[in-house]
Amino acid sequence: MKTKLQISTGRKNISKHRESLPALPDLLVSGGDKRIAINPETGYNHYYCQPAPDLLLRTYGSTTASSISFRSYQKLEQMHDRLLHRNNHTPLHQIYAEEMDRIRRALLDLCGFKEKSDVELIFAASGTDLHYIAALLDRQMGKYPPLVIMVSPTESGTGIPDALSGKSLSFGKNTDSFSSSGTSSSQNLKPDVLFVQLRREDGSLRPSLEIDSEFELLAKKGALHNRRVLIVMTDISKSGCLSPTPACALALLEKFPEKVTILVDACQFRIAPETLKAYLGAGCMVALTGSKFLTGPAFSGVLFLPPQLSFRYRSFPLPQELKSISAISYWPVDWPGVSLLPPIPNFGLLFRWEAALEELRAFRTLHGPSVMNFMQKFRNAILERLEGDPAFSPLPVTGMDRSPLSRSTDWDSIQTIFPFQLFHARTDHKPLSMAQTVQIYQQLQYLPFQSGRALAVNEQKGAAKTRLQFGQPVSWGSNHTDPPGALRLSLSSRLIVESLQDESSEAGKVIERTLEALDNVSAYVHDFK
Repeated sequence: MKTKLQISTGRKNISKHRESLPALPDLLVSGGDKRIAINPETGYNHYYCQPAPDLLLRTYGSTTASSISFRSYQKLEQMHDRLLHRNNHTPLHQIYAEEMDRIRRALLDLCGFKEKSDVELIFAASGTDLHYIAALLDRQMGKYPPLVIMVSPTESGTGIPDALSGKSLSFGKNTDSFSSSGTSSSQNLKPDVLFVQLRREDGSLRPSLEIDSEFELLAKKGALHNRRVLIVMTDISKSGCLSPTPACALALLEKFPEKVTILVDACQFRIAPETLKAYLGAGCMVALTGSKFLTGPAFSGVLFLPPQLSFRYRSFPLPQELKSISAISYWPVDWPGVSLLPPIPNFGLLFRWEAALEELRAFRTLHGPSVMNFMQKFRNAILERLEGDPAFSPLPVTGMDRSPLSRSTDWDSIQTIFPFQLFHARTDHKPLSMAQTVQIYQQLQYLPFQSGRALAVNEQKGAAKTRLQFGQPVSWGSNHTDPPGALRLSLSSRLIVESLQDESSEAGKVIERTLEALDNVSAYVHDFK
């Protein structure tokens, strides 16, 4: 069946799997929750993305979500066609299991792990679900209510605290795993989730030493009261920060090895392979998604488990609550109790990960020094532009110091998320409120509609309006009735690949186009009333 957004080869006489496998655009928005559901009146989802290439959109919003690239979409068309041509006698669930195993092996390989690596992967529909799974696995090792310590939700995600406290929001559900009516053997172990603020009311950063001290104080108090302590170390946050420092987290892990677990929230995927290996080598589990830095379609998650943690988690029964959000193929095939999970295939997750891996493959082919050189030029140009315009004020971000985790310097040591406040340039030079910043954010990506639908790719080519997508605005200053907000410009792997495919012509153009995008933002702010 051909949809109005579909880019189709139009081939005929293919296998009976056509009836079981939806059209590609439909697949890309399936197996998630309402945030990726398409509004039938516009053709776009909650993130202002469509399930097909959006040629009119200049994307600087990879800290939130991105529409699929033309290259990745073509790759998925080939995959869709290949699966439709599979042997008619092969059950669809078997095809799905084989493909997910291929994704697992490809991801490990692209992240620098050998084929027989003892690192294990658990897939999930979203980063939120990854936090839910990690909390469920870890809470089984304690006899008292767990303690979770994390940065404020404005830096991590509004759904993360609920997930860590046992509420799954995936697929539109909201299930309390720790309620008195639950069936869990540890239903009385409802965690306490505590927050550490990274910024002051004016948006400035608190000193790293002060933040680390607060994490340390809370963790020690919990450990001394015999509670399991799950520290969520954010690398990188919504506004581009790393907190608590790896030195702080690893010191607590070393001091309380039987009480403390570290979950590295690296869902932005803004970490190099050596950094990922170092975290796992230190005994941390790491959550990643393919939809941020990699610019794959929204809703693709994976949890990397180091062998020492997976060994301990395997000694406990698989939490029953996982049946509501997980499936057999998400887990290592030999994980105890995994057969109790539903064998339901999530082809949406499969295709979204394939798109993310296509972007990762392209990024991994680039020359390391060239990547770092371009990224540094990009950073310098953006900060100079933001600091030189009265309509802007860049928010400070923490340094990317990951010592003593690793002494190597890679591309992930360079800033890639640039949050900035907007100011009324013509009046009192007050910062725009969060609500006003959201208005600017929406105006920048004004959607070209025709008869209540998004423009298809062939129609976009003849349209004149270019739209700009930044990361969803973030706010701080909870004491304000309408707190200030900040837009976020982010550098993605897709933009880096675009810039370095032909260094002589494209590298400068990517930076030039980004500066033009900021010119447009400044103009919007100047005319804002």
